[in-house]
Amino acid sequence: MKIFTLTFSEPENVTNPGQDGVQYSYPFTMVESSYISTPEQRSQTQKRRFISSITGTRLAGWHLSDSDLPKILFEFGRRHIVSLIESRSLPDDNTIRCPMITNASHPEPECPFDPVAISRLWVSPYRSSNRIHRLDSTSSQANDT
Repeated sequence: MKIFTLTFSEPENVTNPGQDGVQYSYPFTMVESSYISTPEQRSQTQKRRFISSITGTRLAGWHLSDSDLPKILFEFGRRHIVSLIESRSLPDDNTIRCPMITNASHPEPECPFDPVAISRLWVSPYRSSNRIHRLDSTSSQANDT
C-alpha cells in the first residue's frame, strides 16, 4: 500500500486572452510518504501542477466572487487528482488538465461547494502551501492534516 503526500502552493490565473471562462494552475509536490524525512525525500519528490477551469456561463450562473473562484476550482481539481491517484491512473505529465466545469457537466443551479467551508481549510485567500493531503492509493481514503 503506497501512501502519497501532496503539498499545494499558490495558484496562478492562467486564463488565455479571449477564453470563454477562467482557468487556474495549482502547483503541487507529490512524494510517497515513506520517503518523508529521509535522505531520498528530495530526489523522490515530483513537482506537478493541475489546471482547473470553468466556462464563463457556468461561472456567471453560480455567481462566484473573484476571491471564491480559486477555492472552488481548487476543490474540483483536488478531488480529481485524488481520484486519479486512488485509481492508479495519474498521468506522468507534469501538467494535469482537469475536466472543464460547464453547464452540461454541472447543471446544478448553485455551486456544489461552500467557499466558506473551503476557506476554513485555506491558509489565506490565494495560498494553501501548508495543506498536506495523505492519499492511500489502494483505498478510497484521503485525509487532510
